[in-house]
Amino acid sequence: MSASVNVLDHPATAAWQSVSGTQVVAERIDMLQANTKKRRWVWRMFLCGPEGRSIIAKRCKIPEARREYDVYQHILPSLPLLPVRCHGYLEDHLEQRLAWVFMEDVGSDEPYSSEDPEQRRLVGHWLGILHISGGQIPEKDRNLLRDRGPDHFRLYLDHSIGAIPSVRGNNNLSDSHRVLLNEILQQCYYVDAHWPELVQYCEQMPKGMVHGDFKDDHVSWHTSPNGRILRLIDWNEAGWGIPALDLFSFLGHSSDPDPNAYVLAVRRAWPVMNQEELYRMAVVGELFRVLASLRWEVDNLQYPWVTRPMATLGIYRDWLAQIIDLAPWSGERTLFQKRRVTKSLMAE
Repeated sequence: MSASVNVLDHPATAAWQSVSGTQVVAERIDMLQANTKKRRWVWRMFLCGPEGRSIIAKRCKIPEARREYDVYQHILPSLPLLPVRCHGYLEDHLEQRLAWVFMEDVGSDEPYSSEDPEQRRLVGHWLGILHISGGQIPEKDRNLLRDRGPDHFRLYLDHSIGAIPSVRGNNNLSDSHRVLLNEILQQCYYVDAHWPELVQYCEQMPKGMVHGDFKDDHVSWHTSPNGRILRLIDWNEAGWGIPALDLFSFLGHSSDPDPNAYVLAVRRAWPVMNQEELYRMAVVGELFRVLASLRWEVDNLQYPWVTRPMATLGIYRDWLAQIIDLAPWSGERTLFQKRRVTKSLMAE
């Protein structure tokens, strides 16, 4: 999404001038994202930043802006990875509940491709370094990070269990819609019954810094004399916990980092980690993701337009069924065996 807008009248211009203490005006401002429901807008401001570089201007709710600013300003500089520089934070004087965050526009010299083994290897290694480097973050800064363990996602599960019975009363739902919602509710009850086992599993796993929204369109590549350099953007969901939330991509999603590279990167710090444990943690990450996603779609059923959220909930029901079959508490088959069975069924 990219739409050019008037530069002089754009609110990002005045906000940037206030943050930077200059009268510099962008050559062009393109809209990259507009989500009025979440109150979030993102623009690229061309050639107005330090050293004449472009910057990214994000306008969103104050808690979100503050979290992202804290990660860029206080957390990332402590890690042995090339950070994204933050150029300032400003609470919006026009709308008191909103704030601005200005960041370096890192761009990308090439798109991410899971078909490129070298890119997959570098992403696996990079994620491993990110996860084990959390101990280098000063304790006062680590306290800025939100919990990304089971307690956080338990809230999403509880919300869905409480909300589904009430949204079933929406008169725009069909009988088949209500059957689907009942199936999802039963799945949630099953996860709820096994939650103590999940917590026990998570307690045995190492903890670290997690990105929280790792996917291929947040990966940025830069070329250097020493090869590719990876930088990751959009840190609003970052937090502290088991790295499962980032590892869900190891189950065959679009980013598909190399598991061998990840295990090699973390093995010295986390001797418990091997490929089978990696995939077990990835299943937990899958569960965390679907619980968070489920909550938002269930909430959408309070409105008259139910076709789209119900179609999405059908996908989530199938996704959750696969996760339940693969979960660390499920049955006697090893995770690798279950994973092969699931992949073969999906191929059919």
